[in-house]
Amino acid sequence: MLQFVNTLSRVDGGPAQHAWNLNQALNQVRDEPVQLISIGARTDDCVASMRLQRAVAQPHMEPLFAANGASGRPSLGLWRALRRIRHADAVIVHGYFLWWVPLVVLSATAWSVPVTLMPHGALNEYDLRKRSTAKRLWSSVIGVWLDRQLATVVVASENEASQVRQRGRFRSVTAVGAGSRVTGRLRTLGPVHDPLELVSISRIAPKKRLDLALRCVSELSDRGRGVHLTIAGTGDEELVSELVSMADDLGIAELVDFVGQLDTDAINAALQGADVFLAPSDDENFGIATAEAMVAGVPVVASSAVDAAMFIQTTGAKVLKDVSPRLLADAVEELADNDEFTTLSRGLSLEAAAAFSWQAVAQRWSAALDGQLPG
Repeated sequence: MLQFVNTLSRVDGGPAQHAWNLNQALNQVRDEPVQLISIGARTDDCVASMRLQRAVAQPHMEPLFAANGASGRPSLGLWRALRRIRHADAVIVHGYFLWWVPLVVLSATAWSVPVTLMPHGALNEYDLRKRSTAKRLWSSVIGVWLDRQLATVVVASENEASQVRQRGRFRSVTAVGAGSRVTGRLRTLGPVHDPLELVSISRIAPKKRLDLALRCVSELSDRGRGVHLTIAGTGDEELVSELVSMADDLGIAELVDFVGQLDTDAINAALQGADVFLAPSDDENFGIATAEAMVAGVPVVASSAVDAAMFIQTTGAKVLKDVSPRLLADAVEELADNDEFTTLSRGLSLEAAAAFSWQAVAQRWSAALDGQLPG
């Protein structure tokens, strides 16, 4: 079985990390090997870089790269990568509006190899409303053919599945959830900190609404609450500058730290010291960082667009249909002032660990794939 992903660079965010983690998980639950191929060049800042040394004993667990990269390792080459499809039982494609996707699907169709697509939010209503002229042309020309070739579409949540089904082109759409790199409680047991430690971990983009997170901090500070916010992630440099300026204009520059991209150890450390995780996004494909925060035992305040938060039924996840600085601040204080905060944190971690384990996700993926394999 083959997986194809655009790149494994950390700056590609969710799709890169998801494809890598899924590859590891599928190789644990399936009998046949699953090989991951990155179309883009290998970078030194690769999601797999910390674990490649462990894959040497099982060569298929080390990703292949279709283009040369910063490390200087030889590339597989695009055409050799496509020819590998001929001998595959199935192909998984991560992404949709990417130049190489039709080539992979065409090759698989020619050799009668079933293709499963994971669009990673590319077919959500939010993204489709904001698509460029080029994407509209893609949808009306290439997309019509492409969609009909797919055996199935696999998405993270039922919310995303319902949006994808509205296109009416796909044979089947299956929601399987998403897995967490965090495997158990990290947050230090005990009451909340003083000042209250808030954290947001995401790609920095307009739809993440980090402006609301900053205004939430300002609101809490105006209420006399000691508060500190850590914003982790990279993205639009102009937007980062605007957010830094906003924090200064709001008079909260000393209460906010922009720490950039964090590796896994640093993310774990940030969650260990956090009291509440903020996710006020206008749109999320799933919200894996939110899931990881909950597994770590960090209560979450999220918008209803963050599907991960909708999986959890405990009081440790506050989901807001309407999002404003005041409502965010109210929800943060409701969590922080809970007399049973430690119990709440522990219960949240247990429920989230069961919902977001990679083993469980891989089993659901495997069932979806087996329904599409010939024989």
